Amino acid sequence: YIRFAFEEKELFKLLYMRDRTHENINEVSELNNRMKNMVKDNVELSDDKAQLFHLEIWAYVHGIATMLATSYLQFDFSFISKMITDVYQGLKKQFEGD
Repeated sequence: YIRFAFEEKELFKLLYMRDRTHENINEVSELNNRMKNMVKDNVELSDDKAQLFHLEIWAYVHGIATMLATSYLQFDFSFISKMITDVYQGLKKQFEGD
């Protein structure tokens, strides 16, 4: 997702950075359920916590992707990987402590 945003900036913007005010966005989709279940299986969380965990990490990743697509930042991929790992570990620790 992040590499796609970096390599295909205009297509990323077209697909993910448009006004979606009038779109009917189905939050309960096959993809969302697969992602929630992946989190649930790997971090061993309830459905509600897994959904929130997924939403928080996705928002963070989307923010990085958006900044790359708009050339707002120029981080290399190894640093981005570290950033995402740090956030993942932090969220995992927080959610497991709840």
